[in-house]
Amino acid sequence: MTTRTRHIETYRVDTVTFSDDGTYGTVSTTDHTSFSQPAAIAKKLNPGGVFDLETTGGSIITGIRVGGEWILRKSDADLDADLAAFVAKVVADRRESLEKNRPDWQARQDALPDWGRVRLERFHARGGEAFALDGWGYELTVVELAALYEANGGLDNDDITAYANTHGTSGNQHDCAKALATIVRTGQWETRGYHFPAALTPLTGDPDYSKAAAKHQEQNTALAASE
Repeated sequence: MTTRTRHIETYRVDTVTFSDDGTYGTVSTTDHTSFSQPAAIAKKLNPGGVFDLETTGGSIITGIRVGGEWILRKSDADLDADLAAFVAKVVADRRESLEKNRPDWQARQDALPDWGRVRLERFHARGGEAFALDGWGYELTVVELAALYEANGGLDNDDITAYANTHGTSGNQHDCAKALATIVRTGQWETRGYHFPAALTPLTGDPDYSKAAAKHQEQNTALAASE
């Protein structure tokens, strides 16, 4: 269990407004601080009233005290459980997105030139599910762009613009694609291209998604232990 440092500040309620379905309330203070809580908690914070707000990590609310009485108080175990639930939901949402996109991504990968398929298959092999969840769509776009650049001599043309508009590409994807295209076009794939690092390496420091795979395994182990 994580031991967290907590901090308490005193505020005065300015307004309390509730969601359309009445399940949550947004509390605004005279110090221009605002936060949301379930309606059962928000209803106990009346305009003009003073309360103590306990937080950890700068913004995570761990307690609310009114008139010396805690109307909300979370233990470190509660916070650990909240974090585990949040992580589990994020992972579940990512897996749902992957399964939704998998048929399209696989078909597009299968349609790539040999060098493009080899690049992505290498990432699949090194990164496993971590790559499929967090890198496949991004790297697939890079390779498709590279194939277009390789075919047109590395120029930005109407085909590139149309692809960019359809897929919402980034500058980093274009830069990486151009470099890949140059390697392929100049016959350097065998010597340089196979180990050309992942497009997200400048941000992640992970050239082939193997680090992501190790971290993903650690997260899965932690999630399994928390269930």
